[in-house]
Amino acid sequence: MLPTNPAQLKPKLPAQKPNHHHQKPPPPPPYKHRPFPPPAAGPDHIPKPLTPSDLPERYRPAYRKVRTVVVMLPIAIVTSYVLYQRVVLGEERKVLVKKED
Repeated sequence: MLPTNPAQLKPKLPAQKPNHHHQKPPPPPPYKHRPFPPPAAGPDHIPKPLTPSDLPERYRPAYRKVRTVVVMLPIAIVTSYVLYQRVVLGEERKVLVKKED
C-alpha cells in the first residue's frame, strides 16, 4: 500500500557534515595609509612641446603630411557620407529657402 503522508514520500538524507568549502574567508588585513610617491620628474625636467618651426629639418615633410591627413580626413568622411546618401539612398539635395519680403 502507498503512503498517504507527504513526509513519508521524501527520501531521508544523511546529516551533512560541515565542509571547509563553505567557511567564510578570513577578513582582509587592515589598510595602512601610504603617502604618494615623489614625482619622477619635477617641473624643470618636463620637456616642452616643439612648435613646427622648432622641428628639425628632416621631420618637417612628415609633419606636413600628418597635418594634412588630420585636417582632410574628417572632410573626406563627411563628404563621402553625404554623397552616399544622395547617390545610393536617393535623398534629395537640401535647399535653403529664400525669405520673401
